[in-house]
Amino acid sequence: MKPLRLELSAFGSYAGKAVIDFSDLPGGLFLVTGDTGAGKTTIFDAVTYALYDRTSGGRRDGQMMRSQYAKEDTDTYVDYTFSCQGEVYRVRRNPEYLRASRRRSKDGTIRMVKEASGVELTLPDEQVFRGKKRETDQKITEILGLSAEQFTQTAMIAQGDFLKLLLAESKDRKKIFSRIFQTGICARVQEELKRRSQEVYARLEENQNYVKTEMERVENTFHAMEKWQELKEMEVPDYTEVFDTLGQILASGSEEEKGLSRRLEALEEKTRKLTEIWRQKEQCMEAGKRLEESQAEWSAVEKELTVSSGKKKEAGEALRLAEKKNQETEDACADLVTVYRAALPVYEELHILDRQKEEKEKLLIKKEALQEKLKAQKKDLEQRKKDTEKILERFGDRETVLEALGRRQTDLQEKKEGLQDLKNRWEEIRKQKSICEEARLKLERKKKTYLQLHAEYEQLYQAFLDAQAGILADTLQEGLPCPVCGSLSHPSPCRKEGSAPSQQEVEAAKKSRDQAEKLRGQAAEAYQKALSGLQVMEQHFQEDMYN
Repeated sequence: MKPLRLELSAFGSYAGKAVIDFSDLPGGLFLVTGDTGAGKTTIFDAVTYALYDRTSGGRRDGQMMRSQYAKEDTDTYVDYTFSCQGEVYRVRRNPEYLRASRRRSKDGTIRMVKEASGVELTLPDEQVFRGKKRETDQKITEILGLSAEQFTQTAMIAQGDFLKLLLAESKDRKKIFSRIFQTGICARVQEELKRRSQEVYARLEENQNYVKTEMERVENTFHAMEKWQELKEMEVPDYTEVFDTLGQILASGSEEEKGLSRRLEALEEKTRKLTEIWRQKEQCMEAGKRLEESQAEWSAVEKELTVSSGKKKEAGEALRLAEKKNQETEDACADLVTVYRAALPVYEELHILDRQKEEKEKLLIKKEALQEKLKAQKKDLEQRKKDTEKILERFGDRETVLEALGRRQTDLQEKKEGLQDLKNRWEEIRKQKSICEEARLKLERKKKTYLQLHAEYEQLYQAFLDAQAGILADTLQEGLPCPVCGSLSHPSPCRKEGSAPSQQEVEAAKKSRDQAEKLRGQAAEAYQKALSGLQVMEQHFQEDMYN
């Protein structure tokens, strides 16, 4: 949207009629400047009001914008001309207000009448849009492509309101920027990435559950090994407990084998689905080959018709055959298109299953390694059982037994230390989470304090602006011209409210708000630092746990 002309009448701080012709400004770049209370914001309010029946700051509606300095018989309206997408539009809007009647009553007095609110939209073909007020407002929104809230947050931001855009909810800013920069395709890409991320997360969660189960199994095995160590240190162990402990260790290995078998069955089911999809893919390729053959036959028939153009009967027969072939080709094409469309989701699933197949192969390798390890452990335990039985029979060489059990104890101690290291690091992660949560709560408190001080400053600043008319009236002198209207007489000057804040109070409120904003920024930085540290610790923990 590009402004071309703005006409105000008895609107805001403008008591009379004022016209701003933006087209006379060279280069299309200009600055709106002036003292406090000079009417800069009123210009932006007028543009926003003409388009959306509200002011740029959103604090006042159109009915509140009639100038208190206007004469009783002066009309209040905004006439705004602008261009959008190379087309010129004009909108004239007036609020509901009281004005002096243009005719006197029977007793000669002039009474006040209510002027109804209205809006008129002139289209590029100079035809007036015919519709009710609501329909006209919807048409203007459709032309601009922005709602009133989006317009005041992007195209025309009221003073002090730019921060509202920065602090708006992410979903609101997303809608605004998406419509302005036409990033719809980015949103679709984001959704696709989100979907794939969810798939990866689901697989990750499944692996985490598997690791958790494995850790519990290892912990149970570890307890059994500790029991075995206690038995080993006894002078004369209870051999019933010895066999029970060995049985627990063997049972743990059997449970691990069952878990791997279940995962193998699930992967085999996915493999069957993959095989079926591959078969459908082969059918699609076969249909494509048939289509190519039909096209080749059709080309040969056309060539034959060209060569045999002198033989009408043969050409007619060939033509019928060609038409038949053509129909068959079209049917084959239709079948191929149907198969192709049906295969699209299958191809996508095939791609997913390809990745799952790779994971399955990795799991199979891992399973084989675990099975070999389990077999070795079983073999080792069986051998230990035999050795123990021999010991029970002979109760012979105790030093050899103690030496073997000592090596086993060293191995178990190394595993225990590894698990203890993981537990310690997990405790550090929990502490870091607590630090991160404290930083987040502190950020929320600083944010709340800032918003409260910002609202107090806005209230004081608005009250200060409202009192400027009274301050100006205090400087008027009889016989000297008014700096606003130029009148030499001042029969009814505006009176200054005694409760209006001073400029020092406004500046003090602004200073407090700025300090609160600085503290909020520091709290946000501390929270982000704590969150980044937590993410790094969790990533390293996951990597070490899987390795």
